[in-house]
Amino acid sequence: MFILGITNVVVSGFGALFFYYSLKLCEFIFTVKILGYHFPSPLGEKPDDVFFKQELIYLLLFVTAFGGLIAGFIVFKWAPEAEGHGTDAV
Repeated sequence: MFILGITNVVVSGFGALFFYYSLKLCEFIFTVKILGYHFPSPLGEKPDDVFFKQELIYLLLFVTAFGGLIAGFIVFKWAPEAEGHGTDAV
């Protein structure tokens, strides 16, 4: 049981790390590379000159809609029990 518990902790930890860094990668691709938006950082960490390129503001709608379509497809395909109304179902 001890080895099974340790294995469970290690696999869960790596799964959480994979999920976190994959979210950060998607955030970087869609907001920084496509939209040109740089999230403001805390004071003293690094200088932020430009937060958002104004000529790309129209892409914000499309990137948000694309994320919603991906989430809808994932729920429809692999998690049908999460379908429903309201944020509690999400």
